[in-house]
Amino acid sequence: MDFDFSFEQRQIAGSVARMLDSFPVITDHPPHPYPAESLVRAAAETGVFATDGDAFLLGHVDAVAVAIEVGRRLPAAPLVEMLAAGLGLSGSSAPVEAALADGGVLGVAVDGQLALENGAASGRVLVPFAAEAATILAPCATADGRRWITVETGNAELAPAAVLDIATDARWVSVTGAAADPGNAPAPGTFEDALAVLVLAEMTGSAAACLEQTVAYVGDRTQFGRPVGANQAVKHIAADAAVALEGMKAAVEYAAWCLDQGDLDSRGDARRALLTARAFVGDHARRIAEACVQMHGGIAFTWDHGVHRYLKRIAYRRSTIARPRQGRAGLADILLDGIETC
Repeated sequence: MDFDFSFEQRQIAGSVARMLDSFPVITDHPPHPYPAESLVRAAAETGVFATDGDAFLLGHVDAVAVAIEVGRRLPAAPLVEMLAAGLGLSGSSAPVEAALADGGVLGVAVDGQLALENGAASGRVLVPFAAEAATILAPCATADGRRWITVETGNAELAPAAVLDIATDARWVSVTGAAADPGNAPAPGTFEDALAVLVLAEMTGSAAACLEQTVAYVGDRTQFGRPVGANQAVKHIAADAAVALEGMKAAVEYAAWCLDQGDLDSRGDARRALLTARAFVGDHARRIAEACVQMHGGIAFTWDHGVHRYLKRIAYRRSTIARPRQGRAGLADILLDGIETC
């Protein structure tokens, strides 16, 4: 089975990459040199948010190819979150469809949860780029289980939130007594699966860009009359990182392929594949970025070099959506289910 991207997938990913390259690189905390809305509208013009009736045109593998390019460039916009909303909620959430169709910013909570009582939602969630979003998606605990509801930011209180990633302008969104109809809200499964696999793909792209820049740096940087990369210890670190990166790519692409199958027989495989990707990618992305920082030496800890941006994005994603520990716990539940203890 070949999990490499098709010609069409490379084309759409390339279009998004060229669009992202036209925007300034984010090198400092907010305010950023461009509004998130301008980048979201430019992304919409590439066709990544397009639908055919109620169906989102991109599949999970298509979106993974795009998310990897997002991870390589770290734009200041919630592209991954909005792609996941299109994949998981098209046809089931009119506010989400309207936001994607208009090319406006859609906020998606990455941490926290609301609570529902007497038809009103209250609580606090962390939402990237909520200050530019008219509508946000947030998880809500209901009597029938967890549901994702839409909340208008005009009915919420926003407070600045400090996150590691300098390209993310996040807000704590506090909601008190917002009207909510959980009967029309979608269940979390499809959307949360899409969000997880795309965030893992973004982390894979960040790790890949970080390693590529580091290999180029140690090949050019000389010390005592020879390239730093000629040192065998540095070669071993880079080789281990390259091997781990290939495993990350395979894990993410296979999980996306399983999600695209969409039949009953593949759901168990998709669940295991996604949990495996969360456990593997979440840990190895951080290790690759940390190794790259070490191979750069002291300059990696300064603002003169951008390798720290990837480490910060990866750390931010690990602490919110990726959560490798939860992936390992879920795998353990599956693998140990049915095993009798002595």
